[in-house]
Amino acid sequence: MVHQIIYTSAGKPELTPRDFRNIAIRASQQNNALNITGILLFFDGGILQVLEGDKDIIQALYQKIAGDDRHTNLTKLIDRTADKREFPAWSMGFRMVEDSEQLDFAFDLTRQNFEKNMPEGVSAEVSILTNTYARIQRI
Repeated sequence: MVHQIIYTSAGKPELTPRDFRNIAIRASQQNNALNITGILLFFDGGILQVLEGDKDIIQALYQKIAGDDRHTNLTKLIDRTADKREFPAWSMGFRMVEDSEQLDFAFDLTRQNFEKNMPEGVSAEVSILTNTYARIQRI
């Protein structure tokens, strides 16, 4: 069993692509040490993140995120216990759609290959949320 929190928010307008890249790099390193997996999608200021791991650690991380003033309109979409990790190999998969530079832990997120880049066997909830985000953001 693993705990998941999925949320959406809006990055403050003053955040640059470099800021988001740095956030993703730090998150990946910290999450790896805490056995947290997930994905962080960013497009045009919109953020969708899936966090999964130990319940206490995930809830504490979400509280830290909630107190981070670099984003607004934080909305928790799912807070649940799941049978398995959706992103077991990703300490934090990340892609900024408007950024063409590949990072070693990123995947190429485009309209044509969005679903192909999702791990096999993701739950209906994660699939619906990530695909809805992609559609709304016109990925």
